[in-house]
Amino acid sequence: ITDFPPLSLFYSKEDYPALIIPVKRTAELRKILKDVLLNRPKTKAIYPIDDDDNKDPKLYRKMVLNKKSSTGKNILQHPIVKKLLEDDDDITKSTFSMETTYEYWSVEKVLRQLLPSKIIEIPTSFEIVGHIAHMNLKDEVLPYQYIIGKVIFDKNQPAIKTVVNKVGKIDNEYRTFEMKILYSTLTDNWSHVSVKEEGCTFDLDFQNVYW
Repeated sequence: ITDFPPLSLFYSKEDYPALIIPVKRTAELRKILKDVLLNRPKTKAIYPIDDDDNKDPKLYRKMVLNKKSSTGKNILQHPIVKKLLEDDDDITKSTFSMETTYEYWSVEKVLRQLLPSKIIEIPTSFEIVGHIAHMNLKDEVLPYQYIIGKVIFDKNQPAIKTVVNKVGKIDNEYRTFEMKILYSTLTDNWSHVSVKEEGCTFDLDFQNVYW
């Protein structure tokens, strides 16, 4: 399987509860609301206000909250949030539209979406030698090796330029092994790498040198 699905497969847009707050009180309110602030990897909780919020963007900003409290209730019913909205005229409730794209998804989440459900162990681990990510894939995922290689590359570039999979067994004196390119941005000399160790730099051909 060599066809990678359109990235639109990983796109979604979702509304989250938010509070419009005075800029000058951001630090104060961040501490007060720390238990209910939006908690998503790679995602901020503070944003500029929207044009339709009818507030001065220099004086106000938007603080995004989780949808639910730790008890599973609507976050706007959380005692701290509720008290702020009732007692503080400077704070008003709003919403924030959060877009999620391919860049946000982790390797495991992408592959969990793309690989058959019968594959229990998602291949996410690899060794790094210079700019090469070296994988040792199990037989059951080999039909999807291109997709796996591309996802590993996408999520680890620019440090990783080539993803390879070990082919066969190590059965020679120098412990080198055959490898197959799963994904690479390089055409010539793709296996020539520079490796730093103990303050020294080694230039080597990973196809011919065991590291």
